[in-house]
Amino acid sequence: MPAERVPMRDAREIICLKFSAGVATREIARRLGIAPSTVRETLKRLSMSGLSWPAAEGLSEAELEAALYAGRGSKRGHRLRAEPDWPAIHRELKRKHVTLQIVWDEYIAAHPGGYSYSRFCELYRGFEKTLSPTMRQTHAAGERLFVDYAGDGVPVVIDRLTGEVRMAQIFVACSPRRASPLRTRVGRRRCRIGSPPTSARSRPSAAFRN
Repeated sequence: MPAERVPMRDAREIICLKFSAGVATREIARRLGIAPSTVRETLKRLSMSGLSWPAAEGLSEAELEAALYAGRGSKRGHRLRAEPDWPAIHRELKRKHVTLQIVWDEYIAAHPGGYSYSRFCELYRGFEKTLSPTMRQTHAAGERLFVDYAGDGVPVVIDRLTGEVRMAQIFVACSPRRASPLRTRVGRRRCRIGSPPTSARSRPSAAFRN
């Protein structure tokens, strides 16, 4: 029976301990709390992928997984249907307006005998769990403010008599040490070439009022 797919955090640690520190297979298994066979399987897949150390160290988790498990499904056993390229799909979903429904439509058009939509989503969620969702950052209180525009904007009536409507962007700002964001509507106004657009009058949330 094929071994269970290893989380990429563990796979990276296995490779690092083996080739950087020269730790024995059983000791690696003991430190990570996994079976020695899992360590051997991961190292075997690394060898078959053609990757070498330290080249593998510079890969992202999605790239490392694609190399180690090329042509293999996200769960144990062999699949009878065309397997989607999960790392590529994960990158595609980061694009604006791209959803799993859209990606699945493209997949099923290319592979009419492929997975159903519900199964496709289930397998993608399984792949997603193998990725690390965290990024450690250190911030001093009040040092930084993270800002961005949310979505495509909302229609706003600016003249009730004529019914004139303009699109306004939703501006979101959040301090790393506060749970409540600052939200305000920003309307574009005419400005000189090269100067930034001015913003509509802001109304900060209660969390930011003194």
